[in-house]
Amino acid sequence: MIIRNDKRIAIIGAGVAGLHMTKLLLAKDYDVYLYEASNTIGGRIKGYQFDHISIDLGGQWLHQFNDTPNSLTKIIEKTGIPYRPISNYNNHQHNNEETTADAKQVESFIQYLRNTSLKFDERLSQSIQNFSTDPALKVYFDAALVDMASSSEDFSTKEFLHLLPALEPTDYELENVSMSNLIIDYFSDIPSHRIYLSTPIEVIRYNEECVTLITGDREQLNFSHVIVAAPISQLKTKV
Repeated sequence: MIIRNDKRIAIIGAGVAGLHMTKLLLAKDYDVYLYEASNTIGGRIKGYQFDHISIDLGGQWLHQFNDTPNSLTKIIEKTGIPYRPISNYNNHQHNNEETTADAKQVESFIQYLRNTSLKFDERLSQSIQNFSTDPALKVYFDAALVDMASSSEDFSTKEFLHLLPALEPTDYELENVSMSNLIIDYFSDIPSHRIYLSTPIEVIRYNEECVTLITGDREQLNFSHVIVAAPISQLKTKV
């Protein structure tokens, strides 16, 4: 099938990155459709409503490395919702009794990663196992990823190295609103017919005419362009 509309775009992954890209492209009159394997938007930012109280079950803090504003900072500031500093990651980790890994071992492991030729899709848990059989090391890095609603099983090693500076950020919490509710409200202007939840993408085929997506239900969808806004490690678990 030839795609003559070069503005027909698919975005895979309804985390903040995918949602933000969808919103930006719709504002520029692109024909955009967003596909998400789970049954809700937000990615690692997720929540639960209990008796009129919103509870964050995933990412709930704003992280700013060297206090430098990032894309999430800009979203929060556009809403006008105030946020305040909280204890930093190091204090949080030192107060976690489960993180018993030796600091020298952690540093040695990080140096090992930086000096090792890694596969693009190697998971952090596999890299840890290749380096040491000490279970405390895996517990340490699982704790490091917990406020991202992830773990060493679901995080690629290369992505971890890229985000390593963010493990010691200046942390902020929102006042009077949960992060999950903020994200849902901010992106509520994306038309519902543009978002397909519970729709995992299993195959992406590129050819000269178009890009074809094949869903978990074996439906074939054709687009002029596809933007992948989900980690490779998470895509692997959906195939």
